[in-house]
Amino acid sequence: MKFRHLSQFEKELWKCGRCAYCVDEEICPSYRLIGFESGAAKGRILIARALLNNKLNFSSDLVENLNLCFMCGACKERCKTAAKIDTVKIFLAMRKEAIDLGLYPEKLLPRYEKLKQSGNPFGLPKDERGSWAEEFSLPSKGETLYFVGCYESYVHSNIPEAFIKILEKAGITPAYLGSDEPCCGHLLIWEGRLEDAKEYAKQGIEVIERSGAKRVVFSCPACYTAFKVEYPEILGIKPSFEMLHATEFLANLIEQGKIKPEKEIKERVTYHDPCSLGRHSEVYDAPRKILRSIPGLEVNEMERNGRFSFCCGSGSGAITPILYEDFSKKIGKLRLEEAKDVADVIVTECPQCLSQFRLVKSEYGVNVELKSLITLLAQALGIDVA
Repeated sequence: MKFRHLSQFEKELWKCGRCAYCVDEEICPSYRLIGFESGAAKGRILIARALLNNKLNFSSDLVENLNLCFMCGACKERCKTAAKIDTVKIFLAMRKEAIDLGLYPEKLLPRYEKLKQSGNPFGLPKDERGSWAEEFSLPSKGETLYFVGCYESYVHSNIPEAFIKILEKAGITPAYLGSDEPCCGHLLIWEGRLEDAKEYAKQGIEVIERSGAKRVVFSCPACYTAFKVEYPEILGIKPSFEMLHATEFLANLIEQGKIKPEKEIKERVTYHDPCSLGRHSEVYDAPRKILRSIPGLEVNEMERNGRFSFCCGSGSGAITPILYEDFSKKIGKLRLEEAKDVADVIVTECPQCLSQFRLVKSEYGVNVELKSLITLLAQALGIDVA
């Protein structure tokens, strides 16, 4: 069988071509900058069909086209009202075929090697993973476990610090794996390195099951999506424990009256839906419930929000910023400017989005403040956070 990953979508591929819902620069960040149909979902679907029909062969140029896609999933949302094609899975299958053919982008190799050697994509020491938690004396076993992830362990450690302090207010002490917490492998899944990703998935599930956890709370959307959505697909099994994103967990605590934001914060804010948390995991309401609970906030939605939120420019797997940095930053600039039109502060709960926005703000000087939703809630609870 030619193209073992792509062939399973052959029937689905023939549904495409009757409309151009996805060829829209307000929806597709890739098409916004490329300007040709080949840069939109419809063009890539036609490329996939040509590959299966032996009218086109994989090449370095074709792989470049694939990696210019942010895998944000906005085209899939559009397609739900048309041909109902899972565009994201098809593009991911094409990346897997490229890996099988030895067409892996060399620029991604350093990150891959760091992950293999150090257990995180930054190449930082494994024993520093839990440095942020030293002041809390968290147990390694318990019914509720907090899975932090690489980005928040090493780059945005103020987020897990704020989260634990919020849980202390609610009288909750979660378990935490510390240096035994593995990388979720989400980056490998989106690169197309499926076999490598399976090993990380198995390791992640096993270490959590050994902890005795009945529920796991994730503050990183990529980790949450990996466990809840991607692992069942690549392993064919669903983890035995309940999985919640931190915004869902916190929104529940607010509804139950276990925490009550009372400190007034007089700011104009807008919420940015991360692609992983929104379209890939369908968590939209919980973050907004938290914002509505904070007294003094003026919350304004950007025109593109919820299902049709515009990507930050990092994308699922954060591949585009590595391969095409300028391209990626231009998309981030568009999103920050959209936020600036309705608010003074853009709030999100994704470390990759925050890193991307920080880089873009530094590059272009867009005058909008960046905040994590968890640290904003901590502030409303009277908790000092960095």
